[in-house]
Amino acid sequence: MEAAEHGRKIYDRFRNSYIVVATLDAAAGEVLTTPSRNQPQHATFWKVHGLDVSGAFDLALEPDLPQPGDDPLGPS
Repeated sequence: MEAAEHGRKIYDRFRNSYIVVATLDAAAGEVLTTPSRNQPQHATFWKVHGLDVSGAFDLALEPDLPQPGDDPLGPS
């Protein structure tokens, strides 16, 4: 959740997106740690081709819609 909230703070497109979470077993695919300067906890997931994992996801964060008084240039 910490990494998802951080990503939402630094990327405007994530502020208006649904963020989901899932726990998948190793047979579902491969995860590679892919950190960047802006997102040191980032990881990338490649699922097994043809495997339906959509039922494993739950809503973690709803869109953070702009509020009156928000800076139009995004978070600082």
